[in-house]
Amino acid sequence: MKLKPFFKEIIGDWIVQKSIYFVKRRHEKHIKESVRIEHKGGSNLKIKFILKNRYNVLYKLNLYNNEILKENEHLILNYNCVKISKNVFKISFFIKDKNLIYKEYINLINPNLMVSICFVKNHYKYLSIVFNSYVKKIAKL
Repeated sequence: MKLKPFFKEIIGDWIVQKSIYFVKRRHEKHIKESVRIEHKGGSNLKIKFILKNRYNVLYKLNLYNNEILKENEHLILNYNCVKISKNVFKISFFIKDKNLIYKEYINLINPNLMVSICFVKNHYKYLSIVFNSYVKKIAKL
C-alpha cells in the first residue's frame, strides 16, 4: 500500500508539548515527550511515544484495516481516520477496556509543525481535553 502524502510527511522524530485539562477537577497538566513515527513498508505505521521517566508506549496504526494495536496487543475498537481537509485529519476510536471515546483533530501546518486537539470522554461526559504541538526534530549532520 502506498502512503498518502499526509502520512509521508509525519514520518520522523517529533518533540511534543502536551497540555491536558481534566474537566472534572479543573486541573491542567503539562507534559513534554518525544514521538517516533516509522513506516517500514506495507500498510502499517508504527507510532512510539518515548516518555521521560516512564515506559515507552508503542502503537501500530494499520492504514489498510483501520485498526490500532497497542504494544500489548489490546485492540482499540472502531478506529476511524477521516480527512477533513488537505492538512486536517480526524482520528477517533473506542478504548474497550477503559470504556472511553477518543477523538483527535490533527492539523499539519507544514512538514515540521503539527498541532492537535483531543477530546476524551466516556459515553456522556468529557473527561479531558488535550492540546498538542509537534515540532519535528532536525537530523544531525
